[in-house]
Amino acid sequence: MAKQISLLNFGFTNAAAQNKAPPKGKAATKREYDVNKRSRGFVASWVDEFPGILHDNDAGVIFCSTCQNHPNIADQQSVFFTGGCGTYRKQSLQAHWLSPRHIMCVEAKVAKKRAQGNDLVGPIDNVIKRMSEKNRNILKKVFNTAYMILKCELPFTLFPNMLKLQIKNGSDIDGLSSYRTNTACKRFTQYIVGDIREPLKDAINNARVFSVIYDGATDASVTEVEIVYCRYVRDGKPLNCFVNLHEVEHAHAEGVFSAIDNAMVSAGIENWKEKLVGAGSDGAKVNVGINNSVATRMQGDGREHVVIVHCVAHRLELAILGAIKENEMLQTVQDMLNKIHKHYHYSPKALRELEMVAEAMGEKFLKPQRLSGTR
Repeated sequence: MAKQISLLNFGFTNAAAQNKAPPKGKAATKREYDVNKRSRGFVASWVDEFPGILHDNDAGVIFCSTCQNHPNIADQQSVFFTGGCGTYRKQSLQAHWLSPRHIMCVEAKVAKKRAQGNDLVGPIDNVIKRMSEKNRNILKKVFNTAYMILKCELPFTLFPNMLKLQIKNGSDIDGLSSYRTNTACKRFTQYIVGDIREPLKDAINNARVFSVIYDGATDASVTEVEIVYCRYVRDGKPLNCFVNLHEVEHAHAEGVFSAIDNAMVSAGIENWKEKLVGAGSDGAKVNVGINNSVATRMQGDGREHVVIVHCVAHRLELAILGAIKENEMLQTVQDMLNKIHKHYHYSPKALRELEMVAEAMGEKFLKPQRLSGTR
């Protein structure tokens, strides 16, 4: 068999074989990237893209001045608040500037500017500045309609039909072609709530001391929330005001206390723990337990002076129920009244007949109620 003759025998080389390099491992690739990677630095356009950004050129790190000016609201674990971010990655900046805590700090900054009488910021503020007197009056009527829906706890879907009714009755709201949807009503209520809460927030922050009243509840979306009230003294008179409603992630003591903290901070009451002197709640163990409860956390971190109050209505009910159990005659009366309530509660026919008897006798009809209950 004849031997094959290759061009390689005459001095030619295989270019494909020479160019084909052996595969590199991950370690070699990483070393090569570390040597040849581009150096990152501060980009001047970030000043406009990320308001409040601070660059320490000597230390080579980036800070967020907005969060640093509101330490009680900011995320104190963020590098933009503590030692600064030295990676110079735009993704890190975007993640921080879109974080919930940073947005809360921005809202607090805007609210402070409004309180100081500085130029208002925001798109709706600029629109109001350029608005004519006629359109301003029309928008005022729209805001009043949204306030009535909020006050009467009506659904936002009624907002467009209520505006149509006003137009039919001769109102000049027809001159406003936009802001007639239920989504616009939701936006209006957010501004209304913010305007109402602003003086309450200032009053609580200016108070020397105050107490909090809290209780668990379930909202319309069947979500467990914590409702928080505040009690303070103004002009020598004690006043109660609603602070906030915040979702409870976990129903244990730490979860409830965290919900109260988030409710106070999001309402603009930043140093509430420093001025806290009292707390009131019902007698649940998660609230008033001796070892591990919300009460022990209220009195923690050097706040042993905080007075924990068990709800008077709950204590009165427990005292009455305890007294009834020790008296045989009262126990008989309680059983009889409970049976009467159940009879008319589960029988619409019997309830209707009772109402007819009261009407025939000319007496006011009172539906039998439960004997016990704090409400």
